[in-house]
Amino acid sequence: MLISVIIPAYNSEKTLEQCLKSVLSQTEINFEVIVVDNNSTDKTKEIINHFCKIDKRVRYVFEPKKGRGAARNAGIKLAKGKIIAMTDSDCIVPNNWLKEITKPIVFENEKAVMGGDKEIISNFWTKNIQKKHDELFKKYLNGKYINMIDTKNFAIKTEELRKIMFDPELHSSIDLDFYIRARKKIKIRFLNNIKVLHYHRTKLFKIALRNFEQGIAAVKIYKKYKYDKSLLEIDVFNSLKFKNYITFPLWIFLKFFKIPFQQALFNLFYEGSWRLGSLCGFLFIKYPSKNHL
Repeated sequence: MLISVIIPAYNSEKTLEQCLKSVLSQTEINFEVIVVDNNSTDKTKEIINHFCKIDKRVRYVFEPKKGRGAARNAGIKLAKGKIIAMTDSDCIVPNNWLKEITKPIVFENEKAVMGGDKEIISNFWTKNIQKKHDELFKKYLNGKYINMIDTKNFAIKTEELRKIMFDPELHSSIDLDFYIRARKKIKIRFLNNIKVLHYHRTKLFKIALRNFEQGIAAVKIYKKYKYDKSLLEIDVFNSLKFKNYITFPLWIFLKFFKIPFQQALFNLFYEGSWRLGSLCGFLFIKYPSKNHL
C-alpha cells in the first residue's frame, strides 16, 4: 500500500533538509513525499529540487496562495496513496514514524491517527510551550482517542481527508477549523509513544505573536460558523465568553503571587497575546462572505 507524506514548506531553508532526511529514512514501507513550496523567498525550492534529484520518491509542488491550508490542499489533490501522513517542515520524525502512525489505519481500520511532539531546542520558553502541549493532549484525551487534531504528526485515510479538506482562507489555526468539520465524521486515534521532534519558538516575542495570530483566527473561525453554540464544547471557543475577558486580569495578577515570576511572565504573554488577538478579531476581522468549505 502506498502512503503519501505531505509537507508544506514556507521559507524553511533552516529546517527542511533535516526534516526530509528523517522522512526518507523510513523503512519497511512504500511511500511518496510531496513537498509543497508555499511561495517561499529563500532557498526552500532549491532544497526540495535537490532531494527530487537524489530520491525519486520526492515530488515538488508549488502553491502560490500562502497559508498551510492552501498548501496542504495542493498536496492532497496530487497524493497517490490510500493513506496521507502529514508533518511540518520544522519537524524531525523518528525512523519508525510512518510505519507506526499508519498501523492503526492499516490493521485496525481506524480512519485517522495522531501522535505527539517533543521540543528540539530546550530553553525556559520552549519547555513551557512543551508543557502547554502536553497539558492540552491530556485534557483532550478520550480513552484511546483524542478530541483535537495536530497535523504535524497525523495520518488519515485519503478518501476521508478529501471529503473534508482544509480552509485556504485561514492562515492560522487551520487544524482547529479542520477538527470542527472532521469531529462529526471521524474519530482520531492518539498514539502518545509516536512523537516528532519540533522546533518550538525560542523567543518570547515570537511566541506571543503566534498566539496573537491564533486569537484572531479563533474569532475568525467562530464568525465563519456564525457563532454556532455547539462550538462552545471546545475550550478555545468557550474562552471567548465575555466573562473570561473580565476575570483574566485578576487571574494573571494572582499568578505572580502563586508561581515563580518568570513562569507568571510566560503566562501573561502566552495567554494575554491570545486574548488581545481575539479582541482584535471581534473588532476588526471578517470571514469572507462566501463560505469556502
